[in-house]
Amino acid sequence: MAPRSPLPLPAHLAGRPFTRADLTTAGWSVERVRRGDLVHVVHGVHRSWEAETGDWADLGFPEDPVPWPPVDAAAVVGRARGVLSHQSAALVHGLVVPAWVRPDGRLHLSRPHDRGHSALPRVQTHARSVPPVDVTTIHGIPCTSLERTWVCLLYTSPSPRDRG
Repeated sequence: MAPRSPLPLPAHLAGRPFTRADLTTAGWSVERVRRGDLVHVVHGVHRSWEAETGDWADLGFPEDPVPWPPVDAAAVVGRARGVLSHQSAALVHGLVVPAWVRPDGRLHLSRPHDRGHSALPRVQTHARSVPPVDVTTIHGIPCTSLERTWVCLLYTSPSPRDRG
């Protein structure tokens, strides 16, 4: 007897990343996330293999600014309840990253102090509150504004004599 194909996801979840809470709200068991037709994006976030995630190259980026495709990156930032910031925000904004900033291949995000450190792999958190006036959305990802991004980079930079 061949294994049964998983039941299709509800239409509103099929084309985007979703959480277990989204599944249970739709009346599905959390066990559904264990089926082979789903991708584990990050802890607590899944999506269908067929869901369109976008491609950084199609958006004009010569290199991926963060280690997830755009739709998944938005889900990771949302799951962490933060905003893309620091070097990740600079890259997504298309800024030339200052020489003292060394890209590390991680997604950098800021979130309020009381939420602290994130254990998500490939994510670097920065404990800072970002007021709504300093948040913009780029390619579906909540991100610090240009001005706030630059301030974040300056605030975390080495002293001027160490910049070389």
